[in-house]
Amino acid sequence: MDIEQSGPRPSAVVSVGHPRERWSTRAQRLLNEILSLCDSWLHEPLRLCLGDFDVRLHDKAEHTRSHLSQQRYLTTRQSLLQGRKMFDQHFIASLHQGFDELGVGKKPASTTLPLSLSLLDSTDHDLVVAMDQLVARSEARGGQILVELGYRLGVLVGAPPLEGAALPLGPHAMTTAFREASKALSLPGSHELLLVQSLESSLMQRLGPLYELINAHLLADGILPRLRAFSLPREAPRRARATAEKNPPEPKAPLAKSTSTEPLIGGLRGLLASQRADRVNLPATDEELQNALRTLQKPHSPISYHVSRELFSSQRLREELLIQLNAGHASGAARTCLSTEQDDTVELIARLFEQIGRRLQHEGDARALLSGLQLPLLRAAASDQQFFERRDHPARQLLDKTTQAMHDWLDDNVGGEVAHDLRPKFEKVVERANHEPPRASLYAALLAEIEQHVAQWQSNAKVMEHRHVEAMQDHDRWEQARRRVARLLHERFAHAPSNHPLRTLLNHTWSDVLALTLMRHGEGSETFAARLVITDQLMGRLPAGDRQRLGQKVQNGLQQIGIHSDEAAQTAQELIRAIAGSGIDDLGQQRSGDWVTRTLGASDVGAEPGPLERRTLQHLHELPSGSWFECVNPASGRVSQRKLAWFSPLSGRSLFVTRRGQRAEEMSLHQLTEELACGRMRELPVTSDSLLDRAWQTLTDGLRQSPLVHP
Repeated sequence: MDIEQSGPRPSAVVSVGHPRERWSTRAQRLLNEILSLCDSWLHEPLRLCLGDFDVRLHDKAEHTRSHLSQQRYLTTRQSLLQGRKMFDQHFIASLHQGFDELGVGKKPASTTLPLSLSLLDSTDHDLVVAMDQLVARSEARGGQILVELGYRLGVLVGAPPLEGAALPLGPHAMTTAFREASKALSLPGSHELLLVQSLESSLMQRLGPLYELINAHLLADGILPRLRAFSLPREAPRRARATAEKNPPEPKAPLAKSTSTEPLIGGLRGLLASQRADRVNLPATDEELQNALRTLQKPHSPISYHVSRELFSSQRLREELLIQLNAGHASGAARTCLSTEQDDTVELIARLFEQIGRRLQHEGDARALLSGLQLPLLRAAASDQQFFERRDHPARQLLDKTTQAMHDWLDDNVGGEVAHDLRPKFEKVVERANHEPPRASLYAALLAEIEQHVAQWQSNAKVMEHRHVEAMQDHDRWEQARRRVARLLHERFAHAPSNHPLRTLLNHTWSDVLALTLMRHGEGSETFAARLVITDQLMGRLPAGDRQRLGQKVQNGLQQIGIHSDEAAQTAQELIRAIAGSGIDDLGQQRSGDWVTRTLGASDVGAEPGPLERRTLQHLHELPSGSWFECVNPASGRVSQRKLAWFSPLSGRSLFVTRRGQRAEEMSLHQLTEELACGRMRELPVTSDSLLDRAWQTLTDGLRQSPLVHP
């Protein structure tokens, strides 16, 4: 490999004309090609960044209650519309300037504000912190590919390996370009914080492909083709710090100059290894880890539950912890890392919450609230490894009860008003878990609070379910009574003339009196027998006797089914006149068979339940009380759980309720059989395992197949 290094070292360069003219022709050509690639590649991410920023401004304007704040957001949107092109130009120009200053050795410009933090207002301070953390996260994500890019660009311009603010296109350079470009928009500080969030999601998290593209371009031109970035040691023994202090490393021999390719590469690789060997990674103490986790729980933390409503992967948690553990360390100082045990704890908690999250409805409140418990439970597990061993561990019991309660009471979309009342209860528990130190007394108090809420909700659900079941039972008894009365009247009209003058009145009015009497007193009661005698007297099957007394009995019966006394008296008089042969008109002259068909239903007049329906009915007989079914909404595909609260062996009707005891579905035997046959409903197996137990089992099975591999 031929690396051109013509011209003096950068510290002795006196620029003439364009700053890049101090470099070789080859270096100028490659840098121009890199800039061309960057200009083309950055266009789309910058467009997405400003588009996301505009959406954030619109959402803020929609949800703010202050007219002045809303006007500020709208003004910023107008400024954004006018300054989009200027933003792009300033951003690209800043990156070009960074390339012009490659290897000059000047003190890099700070990407933060020039004032002392003590003199900044709260918004400026938040902006400084957000920018610093953004750079740290981006450098952690870049990893080895950033190291390779720094070495290749350094070799290209005859400079030491570039890192940090000296590396053009690196996170420092990108944030510097962002600060320069944002000046064109004249944003208020709070709005600039929104733009920082858009910058990270739309650009900074997507820089990996750009770095790979530039590395590949330099590699294709023969720049360090055999360069490989060495992985940092995972950790060093705790005694490494003391050893390093007592026995400082001997000075390294300077790298010998050579015009051949291999000695240069070998020397660079040796230098890289020696530098990394000097920077011993020191495992964090338990106190340091707890302090880092406590910092991440603060409201202004990038992954605080106050800001974000998502579950975080183990990789994201590691990155944030390493940033906090090494915050404030001098450049080149030993880095603090996670010990093997700490890393395992982070990995297991992240995987456990991932498994729990998969069992919760994605669009429900439960997943959002679950994310608020991830850091508190990680702190609990990090401080006490018994969390993974003891099922009765207070923090583990809290997670068990809370996630199960969230699953049962927040993920059901039936009864949104009830969920609206329950959500603040869970939010209070999550808030206390984040604000108070992890201790057994806290977990016990929160567990008792959750159990108290759940007991109250279950009690309310039982009361509501009982009311629905009673209503279904009354309706079922009424239908059965009407069917029995219809059969009794059918038997009597079979021996009466088809044009009997009282047929219509008896079928449509007096039949309800008989059905109500049968339901209240039973078929073998004296009251029902007396009402049948009245029926036979009205039909002429028995002597009418005292017609005035008979009319009074008819009137009393009609009043019992809700007919007003005057109307009941008039109807009773019409019946009596008909018996006396006064010629009352038959209002319908319908045959008993027509009425029986409507009253009894098709199943009672010939259509018997089929084999599948009989098997379904038999299976319902054998099910334990309170069995649960899973239902799939064919329109949305949403899966919900329903409890079989009641079914009638006589009519075949069934009632399903939600977890809150609210009526969900009411089905006939035929409908239920069809739902079960097509798979839209299925019986859930009876299990004593909680949601957390099932998540643990899935996690354990996955680890047996693929053990933890440390990065």
